[in-house]
Amino acid sequence: GTYYPMLTSPCYQYGTGLTISAHQITYDLYVNVSDSIAYRNQASCGANFYFNDYSGRSHFTITNTSSIRGTCLNGCGLFYNLQNTEQSGNYTPSLLVADSTFETNFAFYNGSSLYTLINVSLTSQQNRLTPNISIIRSNFINDRAVTNNIMKLYQSMNTNQVQITFQNVIFASTFCTDGIDTNISLLVTNCSFQGLNRAITVQNNTLYIDDCIFGNTLSDQGPLIQSGIAAVFSMIYFMGHNIFINNNPMYGKGGALELYFSTFQISAPNSVTFINNTASLYGGAIYSSSDSVSTQVRCFFQINDSNGTLLIPNTFMYFDGNSAGYAGSAIYGGSIDDCWLDCDLIPNYNCSSHTSGVIFNNISKFINMNTSTSLISSDPFQLCPCENGQPNCEQDYVPKRIDSYPGQNANISLALVGQRNGFSPGTVVMLKPIYTSQVIATKCANFTMQLQGIDNHTFITSYASLYSYSAFLNGMINMKTWTVFLQLCPFGFLFNYTTLYCDCDPEIKRYNITCDLNLLVVHRPSQTWIGNVTNTILSVYTYCPFDYCKPIDMNLDLMNQDEQCNYNRSSVLCGQCKTNLSMVFGSSSCEECSDNTLWLIVLFAALGIGLIAILFFFNLTVSSGTINGLIIYANIIKLNETTFLNTNDEKAHVKFCKIFISWLNLDFGIKTCFYNGLNNYVKTWLRLVFPLYLLCLISIIVFVSRYSRTVSKLCRFNAVPVLATLIWLIYSSLSTTAVTIFQYAALDNSKLLWLYDGNLEYFSWEHAALLVVGLLIMIFLTPYTILLAFLPFFQAKSHLRLFYWVNKMKPLLDSYQAPYKDSYRYWTGVILLARFVLYLVIAFNTNNDYKINLKAVMLVSIVFLLATSVLSVYKYWPLCLLDAFFYMNIA
Repeated sequence: GTYYPMLTSPCYQYGTGLTISAHQITYDLYVNVSDSIAYRNQASCGANFYFNDYSGRSHFTITNTSSIRGTCLNGCGLFYNLQNTEQSGNYTPSLLVADSTFETNFAFYNGSSLYTLINVSLTSQQNRLTPNISIIRSNFINDRAVTNNIMKLYQSMNTNQVQITFQNVIFASTFCTDGIDTNISLLVTNCSFQGLNRAITVQNNTLYIDDCIFGNTLSDQGPLIQSGIAAVFSMIYFMGHNIFINNNPMYGKGGALELYFSTFQISAPNSVTFINNTASLYGGAIYSSSDSVSTQVRCFFQINDSNGTLLIPNTFMYFDGNSAGYAGSAIYGGSIDDCWLDCDLIPNYNCSSHTSGVIFNNISKFINMNTSTSLISSDPFQLCPCENGQPNCEQDYVPKRIDSYPGQNANISLALVGQRNGFSPGTVVMLKPIYTSQVIATKCANFTMQLQGIDNHTFITSYASLYSYSAFLNGMINMKTWTVFLQLCPFGFLFNYTTLYCDCDPEIKRYNITCDLNLLVVHRPSQTWIGNVTNTILSVYTYCPFDYCKPIDMNLDLMNQDEQCNYNRSSVLCGQCKTNLSMVFGSSSCEECSDNTLWLIVLFAALGIGLIAILFFFNLTVSSGTINGLIIYANIIKLNETTFLNTNDEKAHVKFCKIFISWLNLDFGIKTCFYNGLNNYVKTWLRLVFPLYLLCLISIIVFVSRYSRTVSKLCRFNAVPVLATLIWLIYSSLSTTAVTIFQYAALDNSKLLWLYDGNLEYFSWEHAALLVVGLLIMIFLTPYTILLAFLPFFQAKSHLRLFYWVNKMKPLLDSYQAPYKDSYRYWTGVILLARFVLYLVIAFNTNNDYKINLKAVMLVSIVFLLATSVLSVYKYWPLCLLDAFFYMNIA
């Protein structure tokens, strides 16, 4: 039949679809419902089917029937109520559900598909009532209960023994609803549970599981919100081969088994497999809440092994890929190594000769487990120090000595552990110096304190202070004690008598530089050098030489000051090389060099001759005006390479530009080793050699061509213009070298150091020799600059005896005036004078403030850009455009 709701007068108390209530007690009653559909009925109890047995002599059978979309408070698909009876005799009332489907039933409280209530109280010992309830080959699909479960199986106290059997039953839901909730003994065989928040909840009774699957077998979907069995004061018997797979409990404990003072037993040779179960809190596979592990309790696992297979390791529990958020990726709770087994279940095994932990190891196998948390753990019962991220709980373990500075965070690494030294969350309390608490997660955690010094005496003898940590674990105080030794403030920090902490050195604070006592570093700004020239005095220099210090902000360990240096440099102001390294030409870096490169002297001599030959045969001279603007452009760029050249750029065209600019300033431009042990001091001397060598070569050529017509013809009468051009190039090289010689750094508030080698004191004998050479260079360059700047004046006075020497230099001076109009024949001198001023600005800008240098460069470039564009100083307008291009590029 088909049982639809009565639309005119629906019953909201008992079953609207089909209600059968048996009251007579004389005869047995047999009710068979088959090939029926109960659909969309509503009632307070048993919306689709309501069976009420007051006699204890009724037998209900449902076959090939569907109970669909019933809505009620309790037992919407089927409500079976076996009431109290006082009749004499032995009776076996029964309920059989076979080959049926309960689908999409909805309950506000309990039992959306099935509610079984057995309320029998027999006072006579001669009376015996043994209900027989079986559910076989049936499906419970997408039934839903708002607050509890889809199947409520309940018996009252004083009821005779009852067992409910489930065989070949499928439970499937997408509503994250609890499955079976029972205090009745269950036998579950060949059943499948999927998508249920808790598949089975059993209380104060026994549960038999045989060849069942709990969870989602489609691993590609990952763990759903579902779990296996929750047991309270109950016993679970596993028979056959059972699988718990891809479970993820809503309440975060025990993906497969959640045991509260309960035990499970596995009968050999059967097994239980736990695969990819996940718990957000504890016990990815098994969670057991029982008595403290500090006292011996009954093992939550028991083995029925009549054949004695435990003598050989045999897998009864198989753990694969389980995980937990806090602790116990496989098991959390219970007691494994100190619990007692039922020895009667293993008669061929000597219980007294092996501990429970050995037996557990023999019957368990773990693979692919998540090791980010503990594999097996429990509620914490030990507080242990950690080393290298792992707890050490040995009784005789002595923690390492802890050294700290006043005001520094002293860290003590601790862990709370449960059984088998597995990490376990809990609260640890620091009792001294102040009362604080900290929750330890599932790993070793650092406990931090700031310790104050006592007075200056603290730094004469180390001061030891006692600090204690305790954790209240299982009703006991577990206490550990450490000794912390206070040390002298580290370099870069000074003791503050107000705070009793180590504080940043005042010299650092003066430059608004901060420091970090915990990391023992100072926050060094870019292009700043911080270190000590002497052993005790800290110095700060905010404008490190170009390419010497790293151009980035960084945390600097003052015990390793060379970290702030670029390119393997070291020492004060990064002015030297690290051990066994040498300076190289064409770069600020230090490299491994050998003495086998001294043959480069011959190469450099040949390069000098080649440079002169190129100037001769291509007429690249100042008298032609073709390279005048280019040379000035290269000089200015080289002087301000800190601003204009990014040495970290490794692109090919950028490298070429750097090398080309260097060559125009008679610098190498390419990294070149000269000899092993070359330092900055010797390198500065060698930088003077090549310009002087070129000057000697051209002077010899000029002298020889004056007396040899052959040489003069060979040089195409360009000897004097080439001499003028080389003097122009040498002027830049020598002036740059002179600037580096004169620059200094004021450190320690009194001592002057040579900027390019901080280990060399200014005005020392070695540096004094360089100063003499630098002064000679300036003595040569200054009259040269003045002569060219005021050349028209000197030429106008050349008829006077005092200025006869001007006439003798006329060929050389005419080379500088040749490309300019008659009214601007002084222009070379003006350019030279402006460049000389730029040298002086850079030389006396002792702080290397690039903004000052840049402003001077921009001012000069703009003035000359306007002059060449408006005044048209060259005889030929293309030369004006060429110079304007260079000045515009700089500006």
